[in-house]
Amino acid sequence: MDFLRMGDIQAAFPHVDDLDALAQAKGNRALKAALEMCRPRYWWGTGASQSLLRAARAEGLPLSWVPRSEIIVELEGCANDKARLDVLQSRREQIMQDCEDTLGECTDEWVIDDVTLARRALEAIRAGY
Repeated sequence: MDFLRMGDIQAAFPHVDDLDALAQAKGNRALKAALEMCRPRYWWGTGASQSLLRAARAEGLPLSWVPRSEIIVELEGCANDKARLDVLQSRREQIMQDCEDTLGECTDEWVIDDVTLARRALEAIRAGY
């Protein structure tokens, strides 16, 4: 049995934001583990940088479970917060669908009330509130 060592995973950390990280992870168990440990699934293979992570924190952008990878790539290419806001507004419907899809993955009994509230919030947003 081939064991995966933490040192191998740590050595892969600098590569989690590489554009080809997702393709490379198919043959590299350490990189796959590093991706799982330190990046949301939607970020894998986007080439998103630490600067986007810092902007997300500073601007309050919810980029952990949504939006889809292609929108993350688009946000990565933005020069400033105004450009990022423009992307979020122009991709609103896709982001709303990503939220809906992600809520569909939340099936544990202990979060069912939160899922219901989140779905109602999405309905309110779609209704213009």
